[in-house]
Amino acid sequence: MSAGNIAVNIIQGSAEPQRNNTNYLRVMKMEQDIQNPETEILSQCPSFRTCNAPLCPLDPNLKERIWYADEDVCKSRKFGNHRWIRKQRSIQKYQTKSWLGKPTTQKKLYEASRPPNLSAEDRKARSERMKKIRREALKGGENPNGIK
Repeated sequence: MSAGNIAVNIIQGSAEPQRNNTNYLRVMKMEQDIQNPETEILSQCPSFRTCNAPLCPLDPNLKERIWYADEDVCKSRKFGNHRWIRKQRSIQKYQTKSWLGKPTTQKKLYEASRPPNLSAEDRKARSERMKKIRREALKGGENPNGIK
């Protein structure tokens, strides 16, 4: 029986594990957390019981939490579409070296995911440059995005 099943069984009151079991201590901690008022907010997420993401968009103490690139990312379709969560997925997908092995906060992820503040002239110049690149790529028969 896994720790998750033990937790569910204890919460539902259908099983009593042995007290010398190390999973029992973890389950009791989970049970205390479930009764915590903060956990009531987190339990609104459909993935609450199975999620291992250290940064949760519903967590009232999100600013205090840290995340490493090898840890889980929020998988909730309902709550997991924040810009900083997309940045987490991008870091994991491309194994971005500058992020690997370093503790990261939600604030750093959010700031890194924001588009740069460009003046109107810079935006126009960037747009014209991209149009030129696309035109040249289409003339040469290449895919402008480099996708095969």
